[in-house]
Amino acid sequence: MSIKNTENNLEAALAYARLGWKVLPVYSSNDPKCIKPGKQAHIKKWQDDASSDPQQIEEWWGQWPDANVGILTGAASGIFVLDVDMKPDKDGEASLAALEKKQGSLPPTVMAHTGSGGRHFFFKYPQRGEIGNSAGRIGPGLDVRGDNGYVVAPPSDHISGGVYAWDEDHHPDDMKPAEAPQWLLDKIKSQKQPRPVQKSSAGQGKLPKNVEKFEGADALLDYELKTLAKASKGGRNDQLNKSAYYIGRILDAGDLDEDMVRRQFSATAKTIGLGSEEIADTLNSALEAGKRNARTPLSNERINHYLAHSQKGDAELFIKEQRGQLCFDRTDRKWFIWTGTQWVEDKKGEHQRRLDNVDKIYQEALILKQIQENAKRSAGEKSAAQDIESLIGRLRERISNLGKSGWQKNVVEQAATGDNSLAITGDEWDTNPNLLGVANGVLEFNWQAATVTFRPMQPDDFIRTIIPTSWPGPHDTVNLPRLVPVNSRNFR
Repeated sequence: MSIKNTENNLEAALAYARLGWKVLPVYSSNDPKCIKPGKQAHIKKWQDDASSDPQQIEEWWGQWPDANVGILTGAASGIFVLDVDMKPDKDGEASLAALEKKQGSLPPTVMAHTGSGGRHFFFKYPQRGEIGNSAGRIGPGLDVRGDNGYVVAPPSDHISGGVYAWDEDHHPDDMKPAEAPQWLLDKIKSQKQPRPVQKSSAGQGKLPKNVEKFEGADALLDYELKTLAKASKGGRNDQLNKSAYYIGRILDAGDLDEDMVRRQFSATAKTIGLGSEEIADTLNSALEAGKRNARTPLSNERINHYLAHSQKGDAELFIKEQRGQLCFDRTDRKWFIWTGTQWVEDKKGEHQRRLDNVDKIYQEALILKQIQENAKRSAGEKSAAQDIESLIGRLRERISNLGKSGWQKNVVEQAATGDNSLAITGDEWDTNPNLLGVANGVLEFNWQAATVTFRPMQPDDFIRTIIPTSWPGPHDTVNLPRLVPVNSRNFR
């Protein structure tokens, strides 16, 4: 059976196995047990156990009939993959276009469109040298999957609602993975060693607006390292990502040395069984994302404000943290999540789990207040120490309350009501006639100038309906043909 004639994920997996590619079962995007929706492997030792044996494959899909299909990359399958990712801060298509303009075009090869609007280019594994895994090292939004890596393959689903699909003109039924151009191999190999660590801006006196220096960040780092050390199997990389992202947000304001932070996270992650490549990739993305969203811990004034207003205060803090990341449609009575590329319905209760961010902020305040209390007692300032002790008691009580389901439900309900809440009327969706959502971004039309500009989609575009295909480029402003009078009414 050809791949084009397959009707489900099992048949697709068997077809890939006939090509000599080893496959593995991956959680579907709607599986409630999935930590990384649509991308987490079902089997623990997938690097060793991925298989091209039809009996093993049928056994896996017999156990998990809705599983997505993963293809093991590297020498074991004879392929490696260039992953062109599209996110608001990582335009992989633009990076690839810049490389091709300088080095020459990629040869025609097997290619798939990803569920999030990116592309997977499949290449023959080179006879000499090794290809590892990397994220963004050869360019923003350009990842490489080689030895001990895997990619999700068609017809798997994606959390955004999209699906993975083979490009009709570059289908594995019609062609084999091409040999990668030498310039691409050279680029990958030259970036094989960990990229130089970007120095933190700490100590340079140049912080984002509303972010101020504070003391005690080393204690917060210690808390995150201890949390990571306790992470359970299946959630270790997810915890590394969360902890590193959090520390990235306070890196500069807390005067933490980034080299030291990376070393300590790496050492702790290795003790719980994560691999060096996985650690490096996660730290690079999480710390950089955190630094782009820098913040300062709450002041005493803000802590007292939130604590004094009970559940309303927690809702206010929740709204502040999740603005542009969550919204509640009052008409449909549904929550929606911003994935980084588009709004999707929250079918798994993710909005409820994000209350952890409020708990994290209170835990942070608790640790810092304990440091301050000890300092005041050591200095003989008994009255000041008692005031802080009182605040510590209230913080502990609030953290305890946030662990109660009834309290959580009320906080979320308040975050979805009122003028300054996370609620929208529902009329905001897909109302701008000048915007056309595509799988990898948005096309913005200027009818007066007869131009169209491709750009990443933003939360305030409020686009839910998209064309399920990627814009191939160019990734800048282009002129529209003047075939009709330029009037937006002609295009509605």
